Amino acid sequence: MKLNIISGLFLALVATVSAATPGATTCLIRHPGIYTAIQDFCNKGNIMVPSKYALSGKKHGGMYINISGNCKPKQWVPRKWCTKHFMRLCARSNDQGANRRKLGRNHCQTWLTWPMG
Repeated sequence: MKLNIISGLFLALVATVSAATPGATTCLIRHPGIYTAIQDFCNKGNIMVPSKYALSGKKHGGMYINISGNCKPKQWVPRKWCTKHFMRLCARSNDQGANRRKLGRNHCQTWLTWPMG
């Protein structure tokens, strides 16, 4: 009985996540550490690239994400796009969770997801 309740709650969470952001369900299932890091990182809002916050990124469950870059002038990354881009990156990452993509105006931002250690 307890397992059915937990399974039901997990499926409800997956359904909610998948409706909100493309790639989020795949990310949550394959790399829950990256998923949590994305939520923590992107929920800050008002992320600028380059900045100490974007470069420092977030770590969770043995996984790490960040955005490095040399954008001039600095570029703002809205919360919505931060979540969307990182979820897609996570969903398309390799088995270890590593992926990289150039984004932003003039591709001056480098978005990374990768395992620590």
